[in-house]
Amino acid sequence: MSRIDEMNTIRTLVSIVESRDSNLSGHSVHTERLAILLYNALPFRLRVRINKKHLQYAALLHDIGQVGVPENTLSKSGKLNDEERAQMKQHPEISVAILSRIGGYDKILKAVRFHHERMDGKGYYGLAASEIPYISRILAIVDTFSAVTVSKTYKPNRPYEDGISTLKLGAGSQFDEELVEYFCGISRISVESCAAEMREEIDWVTNSVRMMRD
Repeated sequence: MSRIDEMNTIRTLVSIVESRDSNLSGHSVHTERLAILLYNALPFRLRVRINKKHLQYAALLHDIGQVGVPENTLSKSGKLNDEERAQMKQHPEISVAILSRIGGYDKILKAVRFHHERMDGKGYYGLAASEIPYISRILAIVDTFSAVTVSKTYKPNRPYEDGISTLKLGAGSQFDEELVEYFCGISRISVESCAAEMREEIDWVTNSVRMMRD
């Protein structure tokens, strides 16, 4: 299987898994597309720090561990309590456990495990900024933008401006400030096209699954 075929297979399988939960549906594909968009917007001096293939795999698979988080926690609209927050914080470790069991993903495990780390050291694992893998820094930005702008059962989608404002407010504390600057410099049309492409992918997956059931 070629690398392109493998990527398409993973993209489809992840989309099928996520299609079972409307709060996750399309999120990983959207995150991947945004991650590659940001990668392409970076200057050469920053792109050389990133393996594009590893970035794609990590973006597609970063949240696979959410299959181990109780549904009522994932879909809760209000603030999580301590127990629910602890459950949610387990999903990067579950993702790593799943990928380790499958094998062949050793080079993206750190990026996946630490995608909720913060530049101010207040992330899930409390890493200092210098310890956060560069791919994880990218994932933190595009994961958050996707989470803000894609609708869920408990909240409507918010506009592009809200996603950008969220990133700018967190620049330097939650997010890598330089990466936020490059993301915000991408044209709105390009960013919003990622959501349109994601919806096309999910519609195709949903229709295909429905045809198989029928």
